[in-house]
Amino acid sequence: MKIIEEFTKSKLESGSHSEDGIYYNQHFVVLVDGATSKGNFKWQGKKSGEIAKNVVLEAFNEIKYDIKKNELIEKLNGMLRKKMQEIKIEESAILDWLRVSIVIYSDYHKKIWSYGDCKYIVNQKLLSKEKLIDTELAGIRSVVNRIYGVDVKELDIGREFIKPLLVEQYKFENTNHEFGYPVLNGYVKKLLPIIEVDVSEGDEIVFASDGYFNVKPTLNSSEKTLMDALKEDPTCCSLNKQTKGMMAGYCSFDDRSYIRFNI
Repeated sequence: MKIIEEFTKSKLESGSHSEDGIYYNQHFVVLVDGATSKGNFKWQGKKSGEIAKNVVLEAFNEIKYDIKKNELIEKLNGMLRKKMQEIKIEESAILDWLRVSIVIYSDYHKKIWSYGDCKYIVNQKLLSKEKLIDTELAGIRSVVNRIYGVDVKELDIGREFIKPLLVEQYKFENTNHEFGYPVLNGYVKKLLPIIEVDVSEGDEIVFASDGYFNVKPTLNSSEKTLMDALKEDPTCCSLNKQTKGMMAGYCSFDDRSYIRFNI
């Protein structure tokens, strides 16, 4: 296994508090995207998405090389639950739960395991799918802003319109609903099936977070596509429809991480 290139960057110009992260050793390559909190909880200056990312990445220092997918995902989910109990996030405080999406390569099993909306490319072919609820809400935000015709940089009416829906979308977590989606959140123990992709020696693989709305087979092309889109559509309402756009103090609409490797 050979790492070709990797990159991770906070959406903040300060470079701090990224909720994305990458981990790799001789057994695993892992990309984690902590979910942006809809609550107000902070611990040691960090919000729940950043805390969750750190918990999961640190866990791989102790994960056995031959662990099976279900055991691994359940173990990570249990570690999130344990951390929430430690820092006093109650099960009733749903908006503050620690949540992550994750994509993993196991060199022992020669498998990619995905749980959530992280992106992955195998031999230049994108295999992951978008999260439908995000696509729908991004479209609603775009429509509302266009109807009112306001300067989104000054007043993002569309974002305000979908905020209550963003808060309530947790009701679709780990469900088989049309808008359901997988996410590790610690307290929900009944998880959806884990996506598994077989890979072979010689394959080239890319993992990326959804901070790359149009991920490409190389970092340079992914960055160029993103920067061109942000220059033309910084509010993320047309070319790159998102549930939020660039804001003051931001260098992108979301944290982003990318790693490309051969096996």
